[in-house]
Amino acid sequence: MRELLGRGVVKQIALSADVWRVVLSDGLTCIVKRVPRQSLPTWQPGQPWAELVALDILAAEGAPVPKLVAADLERGFLVQSFIKGTTLREVHDSGASEVVAHLDEAVHIIEALLDQVASEVKPFLVESQAEERTSMFARVRRALTPDAAAAWDHLLAAGFEDDVPAPSLGSLDIQPENAIVNDRVFLIDFATLGRVDRERRIVGYVHRAHPRPGTLLSPRSYAAYSSRWGEAGALRLAAYDFAFTLPIIEAAAKAPRGGKSTSDDALGLWCRERFGDERLELIRKGLRWEILQELRTRR
Repeated sequence: MRELLGRGVVKQIALSADVWRVVLSDGLTCIVKRVPRQSLPTWQPGQPWAELVALDILAAEGAPVPKLVAADLERGFLVQSFIKGTTLREVHDSGASEVVAHLDEAVHIIEALLDQVASEVKPFLVESQAEERTSMFARVRRALTPDAAAAWDHLLAAGFEDDVPAPSLGSLDIQPENAIVNDRVFLIDFATLGRVDRERRIVGYVHRAHPRPGTLLSPRSYAAYSSRWGEAGALRLAAYDFAFTLPIIEAAAKAPRGGKSTSDDALGLWCRERFGDERLELIRKGLRWEILQELRTRR
């Protein structure tokens, strides 16, 4: 820090093996990051890496991301501003719909900016996520009764039929801790870049599995999303909603007996209302009997 900024460190807290929050001698708080493990196989000293490139581009355009303060290309470190606020994991349901709208806007801004510089970020993109999406959706289908599985097929056909341009550039590290609510929603981790459906990112940010299953997606959030991105967008959001919820359901079904609240919360996450669509009704009521039995035995 002395070499990069001319200031020493008076306090440091390790947030992970490769990330630190530091307080500098002038009182400024920053986040210091090493080249993330996802970039290490291809990174060479003296060269930039995905997160550094993304932050450099986005912060310069005023996107809702941390400011890039400094970087050491030889040793593989970057310094970014510290964003104060509340993580999405800590947001209460009372403000959920407004926060989801801010998140949607943040994702849209970031993806639009990255799309404008597609040639610059192309060398840092990971492979397409199409196969992973197929696997996620197939896993849901296997968990459904025949009628619900048929409804699932219809939902995917309607939501993803014209989905070729929808996957866009952006972070694939999607979890509630990586979105901070301040006066807007800031996204703070771009360990990787790749083409991925916007709805997958949004659901990944707003769903939580611990300490208790839950989500910030409400019927009001779905209505706002549909108003902006159309019915197909809302159906894609619902598809990822179910796809992210199923592993939470399965984890609750395998948990030690006695976890009644976790089982109930997980099942409630799956069965809650989203918006008025017959396909969604069949799917949310269509978990296979064996899965429901497993959940009940854990109570």
